Amino acid sequence: MEYSHPLPAALSRFPALGGGDGYDPDAFREHERPCGDRVTEADADRVVRDAGELAAAVDAAGRDEVVWIPGDATLDVTDLAGLEPAPGVTVASDRGLDGSPGARLLVRDPDEPNERPRPLFRLAGDGSRVTGLCFEAPETDFAEYVWWKEGTAVSVDADDAEVDDCAFRGWGHAGVEVGRSGAVARTHVHHNHFVDNALRQLGYGVTVFHGDPLVQSNYFDDNRHAVACDGFADAAYVARDNLCGPRACGHVFDMHRAEEVSDDAGSQAGRRVDIVDNVVMARTGPDGEPETGIFVRGTPLEGGRIVGNQFAHPPMDDPRGGPGEAMALAVDDVAAAGIRVADNDFDVSEPAPR
Repeated sequence: MEYSHPLPAALSRFPALGGGDGYDPDAFREHERPCGDRVTEADADRVVRDAGELAAAVDAAGRDEVVWIPGDATLDVTDLAGLEPAPGVTVASDRGLDGSPGARLLVRDPDEPNERPRPLFRLAGDGSRVTGLCFEAPETDFAEYVWWKEGTAVSVDADDAEVDDCAFRGWGHAGVEVGRSGAVARTHVHHNHFVDNALRQLGYGVTVFHGDPLVQSNYFDDNRHAVACDGFADAAYVARDNLCGPRACGHVFDMHRAEEVSDDAGSQAGRRVDIVDNVVMARTGPDGEPETGIFVRGTPLEGGRIVGNQFAHPPMDDPRGGPGEAMALAVDDVAAAGIRVADNDFDVSEPAPR
């Protein structure tokens, strides 16, 4: 999959981050969240090569089956939506295995948009997984908001879902959304690329409605936000070991105050937010204006951590920061809000593993 800009040299200093070449899932284990083994065609129960076969296979697959798409395949899935794997089903390709790019699932602009877009995949069965695929949609520029451009590749609406070793480009709403229909537990989004997902008002790598995903070891670049959250009382996220590249169309990590989203949702900024051991390279937006690294728009119910991150931004005079700085924490007192801010590095021009 081609991106609008080259990958930064810094990415090569973080082996296997973002998945693809060099990523060995058998060497990576995250015990608190789902983390499956490498899937190959030998594991497949059903092999598909076009959109119709994909829809039929996902519909027919039973628990713990694997639906496989060969890595040299390109499927035009413009007319598909709401594919729902059963519990335990894995939809897979071979991104990064022996140099394979992984199967490409392509969504084109509809000729006559007439309904609000639905996610391509809806993971509504506990323990379902999407791995090794490239999801490509048309919204690769930071364009004005239009309702019918609100595309999402994968929507997680069940517990113990895993999205790993995939690439997401051009999704007007998000590459991955979590908990649109209600809180879900133990979502693991790891070792993916989220690049060129930008739409004014929307455009996220990962967005959280309800639930507590672990967003780990991903590469983000040229998104409106890498991770966003609506701030509801049952919403939280951990962003850990991610590299956020030199381009952003808004602040990089986001936690809304819920009442900004819904009048009766409360004044809290989520249940908790933990942003730990990430790299934030972007300092300016597409028009050259300063961009904030982390924006927490209120007080999370259980506080949070901003610890061990590397920022291209300069050091802050106030621990709360402000617009255009490494972080902007909309609280009266950081410690009183239960947010631990520690061991972050600033003015980092050559990020590397710590």
